[in-house]
Amino acid sequence: MELVELNKQLRTNSIGNFYIFVGDEIGLQNVYLKQFGEYKRVDTVSEILSKLTAKGFGFNKGAKEVYVVRDDLDFLTNKHLEENIKQLEKAKLGTLIVQITNANKKSVWYKTWNYYVVEFNKLTPTQLIHQIQHYNLTTNKKTLEYFVDACNNDYTIIMNEIDKYKRLKEAGVYKEFTIDTLIDMMPVKYNYTVFDLVDMILSNDFRAIDVMNYLLSQNQNPLGILSLLYQNISKAILVVGHKGQQGITEKTGLPYWQVKKILNNTRVSPSGLLASLRFIQQYDTGIKTGKYSPEIGLQCCILNILYSN
Repeated sequence: MELVELNKQLRTNSIGNFYIFVGDEIGLQNVYLKQFGEYKRVDTVSEILSKLTAKGFGFNKGAKEVYVVRDDLDFLTNKHLEENIKQLEKAKLGTLIVQITNANKKSVWYKTWNYYVVEFNKLTPTQLIHQIQHYNLTTNKKTLEYFVDACNNDYTIIMNEIDKYKRLKEAGVYKEFTIDTLIDMMPVKYNYTVFDLVDMILSNDFRAIDVMNYLLSQNQNPLGILSLLYQNISKAILVVGHKGQQGITEKTGLPYWQVKKILNNTRVSPSGLLASLRFIQQYDTGIKTGKYSPEIGLQCCILNILYSN
């Protein structure tokens, strides 16, 4: 079942008796659960089936009860699943929603009962902005785009940050929902990558030392870093060697954007680039023969490259 169809059922009050919620966006699932009205969480579906009647789920003065069960795979893999679903469908009142955290799309139940499955996948930035518009945070589209991106396009994080902003605004800490407010409230947490390290080394940026140490603290493979560095320095030598010549992309075999990036970013002389390759070969061999530990070998190599230029 498409999310659009679920929206239609909720809007027209033609809610069914049985749904299976799957997907990464648990926060969004919880938003939809609230639209079903008051609901009760129980541990297993068997608790509901045990008191299921033709009138409804635990029939209570004509009230439509909604039950939510989390990760009851025993119910979905039970040989009586078809019979149980037919029982649920016959009930005049009541809705059962089964939430599955990690659903296997290849499983028999998923393929057979796909009609009841509602997928809550990651929303696009545009969809996320649409979802939070009713909070009236701001009419500035750029601010909302920045906010969604700062939350890694994660609906649950977005809702937590909105709640935090509201509380801080009530306390008088913030007056408006602006980019400056967001920068103060959500300091940027930048996670460096191996590619950032390579770019810094090619531009002879000594911040590369801190980035290298950060990557090692994240258990990055030193030999993998040296291998990527060797590849990129080799490309830089190729591009710098053809600098100013016609048809540089054809001669190097590299796309234009990569050639342009290398020319704009490289601050190491041609001889320095060649020396860098020799350093990499030296320490790569040293690590593989046991002369250096992987971490010490990488550190010595990068320090030699930086200080020799």
